Amino acid sequence: MTTYRYPDTPAGEEITETMLQAALPTFIEKTDTVGRNNVALAADVDLVLPVPANSRWWIEMHLVVAGTNTAKIKTDWTVPAGTSGNRRVHGPGSSAATQTDADNTASRWGVHGFGTAITFGLPRNAGSLHSQLLETALVAVGTSAGSIALRWAQSVADAANPTFVQPGSLIKAYRLA
Repeated sequence: MTTYRYPDTPAGEEITETMLQAALPTFIEKTDTVGRNNVALAADVDLVLPVPANSRWWIEMHLVVAGTNTAKIKTDWTVPAGTSGNRRVHGPGSSAATQTDADNTASRWGVHGFGTAITFGLPRNAGSLHSQLLETALVAVGTSAGSIALRWAQSVADAANPTFVQPGSLIKAYRLA
């Protein structure tokens, strides 16, 4: 069993404001509202977390998405070189069947590499109604600092109906080591 305590605070050491701040999770909220009408995965302009080399993180990406089930949405993550781990994905399944009830739909529950593109359905079939995706990971950053970022696009190009990762989506990140 591995127990993480960040920052490491030896007994008797004075606790400082900096130490207390380091122990809090980081939240990064999406504010951009630009839709996408293509299948080329691109980094989200807001959902990017800078990470130092040789660090460990628990990352949660809480995503509010909208679009049509014809176009669907696909996601992956970029991470610094030498980073290890897998992401867990939870959300509407990508079945070709039309799903019109967002409260009772086929689901996707999988574990994949950071760079593996995963397609999710958008069962509400309307750009004004939303669905939720949750992607989580235990991330071990190697010797290269960089950023962890969500990339996303439509799974099937639909020029008339953009797909959105909505404002209010966020990254919640806990530094573990």
